[in-house]
Amino acid sequence: MIPLLALTAAAQDSLIGGTQPNTLGFGLSQNSACETCHAGWATSPTEMLSGTMMAMAMHDPMFQASLVIAEQDIPGIGEFCLRCHTPPGWLEGRCVPGDGSALVPTDYEGISCDSCHRMMQDAGGPLIGNARYTIDDSTDRRAGSASGRATHGVVVDPFTTSSELCGVCHEVSNPLFGDFPIERTYSEWAASAYNGDRADPDTKQCQDCHMEVQQGFAANSGAPMRDIHVHRMVGANTLVPRILATERPDLGVSAALLATADAAEMHLRKAATVELVTDTPAVAGADWSFQVVVTNECGHKLPTGYPEGRRLWLEVV
Repeated sequence: MIPLLALTAAAQDSLIGGTQPNTLGFGLSQNSACETCHAGWATSPTEMLSGTMMAMAMHDPMFQASLVIAEQDIPGIGEFCLRCHTPPGWLEGRCVPGDGSALVPTDYEGISCDSCHRMMQDAGGPLIGNARYTIDDSTDRRAGSASGRATHGVVVDPFTTSSELCGVCHEVSNPLFGDFPIERTYSEWAASAYNGDRADPDTKQCQDCHMEVQQGFAANSGAPMRDIHVHRMVGANTLVPRILATERPDLGVSAALLATADAAEMHLRKAATVELVTDTPAVAGADWSFQVVVTNECGHKLPTGYPEGRRLWLEVV
């Protein structure tokens, strides 16, 4: 257990906000419950989700290694990491001890459907950072649009399609070291030109890029074709999905993982524009002076994310 008494009041707030373990009357459902209606075709929400880094949050070998090192450095701190990577496990009190040894197989669903579709804005406003999610304690699911066919209640909630929902987890500070910044993706977006009035077509929420809208079906129950958000949720990670597709065939989602990696590669092609600038023509065998201008086209820094992964190489050939 993280020693709260050793923390400042601000650091304690960064840990104890949001829904706390063992307080939900209705626990998060497993993804299999959603598959009854939201599976069965190649671009279904659950099929695409199954190969994402969200779904692989607990299987990610980079995370597993980081968790081991974190627990070696500060025993118990793993609970802080697991709170984001397995909301089902944390909300049901299985993230203590921090090495994950109390987790059960269903906790390895990672960021499950319910983790996002039951998340709501806290009564005091959005709790940005450190996975302080507030979960709707009902069987309703929250979404950006209504449905007259759903077998569960649907709450139309602008929070679900807002950057603030993403910012709950994609903004991380270390509470044991003066809230030392680990990830600042949400803050980077908030300071960018993409943040603004949502009615302005030039502004973007995280979902506008990472869950692009396309024509499709939201459910298999005869629902009409309409605009839906693609649940591939790609970022920059092309490596880990391909590793897991090869090394973990037992997960049964290798095809979805490879599709995610391919989609991430295409997504990266839009992350920046690269321009070569020179005043002189190239001559074979002679020195050549030029500049390369890289323009970030993202809604956050390029690259963003956790510190060890923020590396960018420019290959000149």
